[in-house]
Amino acid sequence: MRRARAWRDRHALTALFGLALVCGLAAFVSPPPPLPHARAASSPEAVARLEVRLGFGGVVKIGVPLPLEVVLPPLAVSGPAEMVVDTPALGPQAGQVVTTTAVPFVSVADTVRVIRAPVVISDPRRPVTVRVTVRGREVLGTTVALSPEHVGGRVVVALSDDRTGLAALHRLPGPVVVAYVTAEALPRRWQEYAAVDLLVIRDLDPAALDVAQQEALLRWVRLGGRLLLVARSAAAAGSTETAGSPGGRAPVFPAYLDPLLPADVGPIRALPSAAGLAERYGGTSPSGPLTVAALRPRAGAGHLDLSGVPVIASGGPGSGQGQVTIWGFDPWRPPLIGWNGRLPLWDNALGSEPAPGVDVEGLAEHLAAGTPLDPTVHARVFGAILLYLALLLGLRRWKPTVAGAAGALLIVLAALGAFPMLAEVVRDRSATLAQVTIIEPAIGTGSARATTVAAVAVPYGGRYRVTAVPAEMLAEPLTPASDLRIVLGALGSELTGVLRSGDPPRPFLAVGAIPLSASAVLSRDGRSLAVDLGALRATHVELRWRDRLYPLADLPAGRTVHELRPDGWIAAASSGGSSSEWSGRVARAIFQGSGADAILNGAAPVLAGEVDGVAPVFTLGGARALGQRLTVLLVPLERR
Repeated sequence: MRRARAWRDRHALTALFGLALVCGLAAFVSPPPPLPHARAASSPEAVARLEVRLGFGGVVKIGVPLPLEVVLPPLAVSGPAEMVVDTPALGPQAGQVVTTTAVPFVSVADTVRVIRAPVVISDPRRPVTVRVTVRGREVLGTTVALSPEHVGGRVVVALSDDRTGLAALHRLPGPVVVAYVTAEALPRRWQEYAAVDLLVIRDLDPAALDVAQQEALLRWVRLGGRLLLVARSAAAAGSTETAGSPGGRAPVFPAYLDPLLPADVGPIRALPSAAGLAERYGGTSPSGPLTVAALRPRAGAGHLDLSGVPVIASGGPGSGQGQVTIWGFDPWRPPLIGWNGRLPLWDNALGSEPAPGVDVEGLAEHLAAGTPLDPTVHARVFGAILLYLALLLGLRRWKPTVAGAAGALLIVLAALGAFPMLAEVVRDRSATLAQVTIIEPAIGTGSARATTVAAVAVPYGGRYRVTAVPAEMLAEPLTPASDLRIVLGALGSELTGVLRSGDPPRPFLAVGAIPLSASAVLSRDGRSLAVDLGALRATHVELRWRDRLYPLADLPAGRTVHELRPDGWIAAASSGGSSSEWSGRVARAIFQGSGADAILNGAAPVLAGEVDGVAPVFTLGGARALGQRLTVLLVPLERR
């Protein structure tokens, strides 16, 4: 009898041990539930009540941030609310990849609201869904379908009262799509101009743009945008005499554009013909006289003259990395409206497609390859499993009784509660984040473009939460991702999603601007370098020019002057000046990637260095450490 009881106890303990092992490991490795998918619009009545304005007059470009404006009618209820935008992306299976952007706000009953958010269209074949919820209940919803003719390879946005005359631009390479808009359609975030290849301003009320729109326009131009201003003869003739303006005339363009202008607008002149334009751009010479506003080019600006009168001015030091052009004639009016040389003229204003400064996708791949796990995570998991097994085996060996079986059961129950908590801790602690920020100053503007590429890895699978600050940094995923939700807040963006075990790291991109005055001037003979880093200090500084570099070691804040030796240039492949192996690998991705070739193959070298003390853009929720990060300063060199 006693032997049979011992046999039953041993087998009971063995069964409990197996059950505990299976339950504990199942609780440990079970994946978290996926994020909820978007719901459909609540009713046809709700669909008809939302007014959605996407892109520029409905014109969009694939893969870049676009302005989205939603006008909400007066709602019947007040309380915490949220506008949710579901944008489909191209993925392995159609209809499976949707990125959700949410904007929280407070609903006030019987009040019209305008909610704005940047969105990225990756799959124009499927509609964009917009929903509004109040206190967790969906009250409004609609869908926005995209027309194929409104998807442009290159986009020209025109502010003009005359909404004709540019139809022929679709024959230019691109293809080129023209969008006629009003001033209220211009973005309030400079990043939302990413879809615009050329902004044409022909008719603009100086008071039509609010402060946010003015700042966004100026920053976009200074960081690489192209702006064309048409000085209409009627506007120039109607300007009044005002002290302080060149020639005593009031400016034709709004005052906030004055720092960008390559020329001032002078008096109206009647030229006998426009034959000079045909000689420059081709086509048959326009017949009849040409009325122009004579331009007065500013220092450093280029210009084109007709009969000794400047009629085209471009460049100038105030535009930074961008291009500002003024036409002293109106291409919407005779004799230029029927001129067959208009296309080369517009093609020159549109310019060539700019090459990307940094290959962000290639850089993200290098970040993904360098996200090491925290070794303490494995040690704690291994210790917890050993303790669990030791307790069960100890009870089975030293107390093979009913009481021992009851103790084993208690251990099993404790493990069922502890192992899921341990699994959550392991997922959080194993998640890693690596990021690189590229800072590119726009010379003479006091601003710099900041591009941050990050990669988050969750090796054991699980939910992640990444925050991007400040709010001026516009964050987006670099690759299509289902179950991704972006919440735009007043302090920044929060990106949440799920990575399953075995999924590759998920890359993100954030683009913004920071105040920075930095410059590097190389003498004409190439033997002297003057550097001014402002308040920054840089380490491992070097000049890079094609496949050669010149080490400069560390540079302090402020202005320094360096003498360059002709034999100081070395091969870039032999450089070992980075602060770590990871930093060196990232530097090679920056300077040897396909996008960086545009920098290295230019006519002037670039000053590059690592910058400390810059706050990280992305932070990973639940992570104790900031992860690997690097800030690289790239200053284009001037030749004087």
